[in-house]
Amino acid sequence: MSAARLLLAASLQLCACGPVSPGTEDPPLMVGFLIEDGVYGSELMAPFDILQHTRFHVQPGMQVVTIARSRETVTTFEGLELVPDVDYASAPALDVIVVPSALRHVSEEFDDPELIDFLKQRAPAARFILSLCDGAFVLGRAGLLSGVSCTTFPGDIRLLRERHPEARVIDGVSFVVDGRVITSAGGARSYDPALYLVERIYGETPAIEVARGLVIDWSLDRIPHYIARGDATLAYEAGDRIDAEVSVEDAEGRSHRLLSLSDDEDRVLVLYLFGGGALEGPTRGGLWCEDSMSDMSLMRHLLARFAERPVAFIPVACPPFLDEEQFGYAKGGFLPGSPDHDGERRNFVEATLKAVGTGVIPFPELYFDSSLRLLRNTEAMPRSESDSPWLGRFRPRDEFQRYGTPAIWILARDGRVLMPPRHGNNYERNAVLKYTARELPAAILRALEITSEG
Repeated sequence: MSAARLLLAASLQLCACGPVSPGTEDPPLMVGFLIEDGVYGSELMAPFDILQHTRFHVQPGMQVVTIARSRETVTTFEGLELVPDVDYASAPALDVIVVPSALRHVSEEFDDPELIDFLKQRAPAARFILSLCDGAFVLGRAGLLSGVSCTTFPGDIRLLRERHPEARVIDGVSFVVDGRVITSAGGARSYDPALYLVERIYGETPAIEVARGLVIDWSLDRIPHYIARGDATLAYEAGDRIDAEVSVEDAEGRSHRLLSLSDDEDRVLVLYLFGGGALEGPTRGGLWCEDSMSDMSLMRHLLARFAERPVAFIPVACPPFLDEEQFGYAKGGFLPGSPDHDGERRNFVEATLKAVGTGVIPFPELYFDSSLRLLRNTEAMPRSESDSPWLGRFRPRDEFQRYGTPAIWILARDGRVLMPPRHGNNYERNAVLKYTARELPAAILRALEITSEG
């Protein structure tokens, strides 16, 4: 089961909102869209389509209504005229509240006491609250983002952070889930959070069927998203600033601070953690992690694409963990204090450099994590008093592959984690590609935009 599916299953257990069985006699879930003049068509109609179509695939499905201050005609930003189903006073009890973005939501002058009061009154009883694009600013005004991980339209990320410092604003994703609050980037990606909601409530198959009816190939694994967890591990998260003393080694074993490995003009650091050389075992290309080997073509593409941009690539080869013997190393040989450590480190570096010589690894300069400080699973190998405080924090929180490689972290030069890491590509049987030659350049370009904004 993939990381996204595992997190989805866990979230269903943590709240009283498990999948609804087809054929149940329960009443339909009531979904209310809060609309007003200037509401954007994509943020209204995309999720409206998805949620309304549930009634054709599950029973009882969802009953969707539009809600406004009055029953007077509402005109969308694009000029479409709509008559709301109900007003605030006559709105039914709501299981799901949806706040599409409207023209005035991002304005500093936005002031709508009736809308905010309605949200404050109805939010406590709702099972889910979904905002699209700048609808997140409305949730913030209603006090629904305090301590909550969230997102909004990419161009308004900085503004949301400034106006709502009490929120944890995530960039570089289609949507963010924090308990019952779901926020999204909006636009054409407004289908994503709605399909996630269908999958969370009814299960994966109904979500796929609803999507297929709208000619959408739905797979949660392929959508860049972020699910907040109350039991977060020690992994770094988007918005964190990494420890300034995080360090890696060069081939000779000299230590280098990660944040010192770029030129002064670089604004973005791309930290690439991959499974380095193997002495023996079922490997290809001289790497113990076959997915890392397959990912190298993407990295070659990125190196060429951003050769003239202020982007520094920091490739770090990581040794195997737990199954070292399968790849020709002594069991436990990479852990500090092991009598085999120095010899196994030399073997590992030599095997990795040999892979460079074959052309498999495209980077002109390599670094190493021969003591498993970046990727160590702190649950399988607890910390000791002598360990660095950042040990294991580059292991993605929802990592489901055994070794945590390959993983791509996009950082600012000051150590800010700009967006959730890209990880989890699996090229083998039942292949799952969570990032491709399309998503990776887009993420780096977005990082360049973020760092240019200050």
